[in-house]
Amino acid sequence: MPDLVTDLGGWKVGTEEFLTAVFRAIAQPIWVVDPEGLIRFANPAAISALGYESESELLGRPSHETIHHHHPDGNPYPVADCPMLLPRTTGETVTRELDWFFRRDGSMFPVSYVSAPIEMASSRGAVVAFAGIEDRLRAEQEVRERDAILLEEQAALRRVAGVVAANGLTRDNAHQIIHFVVKDGGGTLPVEYGGVVPDVFKPGIQVVVEGHLTNGLFKASSLLAKCPSKFQSATPSAG
Repeated sequence: MPDLVTDLGGWKVGTEEFLTAVFRAIAQPIWVVDPEGLIRFANPAAISALGYESESELLGRPSHETIHHHHPDGNPYPVADCPMLLPRTTGETVTRELDWFFRRDGSMFPVSYVSAPIEMASSRGAVVAFAGIEDRLRAEQEVRERDAILLEEQAALRRVAGVVAANGLTRDNAHQIIHFVVKDGGGTLPVEYGGVVPDVFKPGIQVVVEGHLTNGLFKASSLLAKCPSKFQSATPSAG
């Protein structure tokens, strides 16, 4: 970095010393690479996140070959294709929401990062700030899995219409559960329903049930029974 002086309200400090102090105090992992792509600074957060014990283990090492050398599928990642180093030559700021870095022990972990140009004495380097996103990806995966389960449940939701058979009707009044059989054409389907039963419900009446078929038993979540003029839903009796 150029040997400049930063004026902080009349308090003049060396720019390099000032930036170094700021970077070290920041909780987010940060490192600086020179025009050759060599690591010239790494703050404590970056050292810890990458699995190193001290800054000296990183200083002077090529950043790409040290932490960014392979794709997640195991294929080599050529340094010429590394977007993280582009700010040195183009002056642009590069942002990636998902990439993969390697720790000292060779383990790989997902990150998001910003790589921005930084002027140095003879040319331009880059300052890289990154964050591990393992927890975020895990939470997103859990949401996707819950959504998939919900979709499966919705896909499994069925509506069955038919006539209540004369045989097979049992009631468990203590738990408000009834078992009955619905006939539709030549087929029959055993049904379990828990809840308030429509007043007109009885063998021989037409019903519509909605729910899930599990191991041959249709577990109904709603029950409609056809009265002379329309279907009657299950509604609590006035007490």
